[in-house]
Amino acid sequence: MLKYLTLFAIVAISLSSCKSDPAGPASVVYVQPKLGSVFTFDEYRADSITGLPVPGHRDTSVQTVLQTGIPWMGKTNVMKVVTIAGKTNDTSYINFETNNDISTLYDANKGQWITFPISSKITNSIVLSDTIETGHGVSRETKITLAASYVDNETMVVKGQSINVIKIQKLATQTITTSGVSTIDSLLTFGYFAPSLGYTSKIDQPISTDRFGTKAEGLLSTLIDFNLK
Repeated sequence: MLKYLTLFAIVAISLSSCKSDPAGPASVVYVQPKLGSVFTFDEYRADSITGLPVPGHRDTSVQTVLQTGIPWMGKTNVMKVVTIAGKTNDTSYINFETNNDISTLYDANKGQWITFPISSKITNSIVLSDTIETGHGVSRETKITLAASYVDNETMVVKGQSINVIKIQKLATQTITTSGVSTIDSLLTFGYFAPSLGYTSKIDQPISTDRFGTKAEGLLSTLIDFNLK
């Protein structure tokens, strides 16, 4: 579950509470959480039928800001965050772009970043992999893409207080093409970012159904505590 949470970990955003026009300009000011800021999340897998937490798959994760403003993998203004959940840990890197969008390192081996269009509101997509296999006169191409797009501004409750949040959609798509015939599977995830807290407040991967009608568990990670420095 760390993969879904850290992919959306993000720095502070200050903007108007009214809904923005995705095609229009936006006034965005970034306020990076300081070294030592800590964010605690309740996260669990959601049963594909009931939507309730799956027994044995609920945990608390803690994200801590370790470094800010560092160069990393081709970027120059990066924040380093470590996430600890149970006996596992993960490290994420978030960069402030010059156009006021924000990018997260997705594949360290390739130096591949995914940009979240917080300011531009323009959907950004990357190709994670694109392979072709041939055999017995048949060609099979498997292509996996990831797209991030702005959805809208909403409100949610964190620690009993109603706060403004920014909703971002992440869509992963796998397309398999064999002899000119394509099949497509996709996975949708939403991230909610709270400007007043300077961090993500929720990650929601809804229960999904594949092209065969098989349902897959959902994932939910919700901010339950924080300590801003």
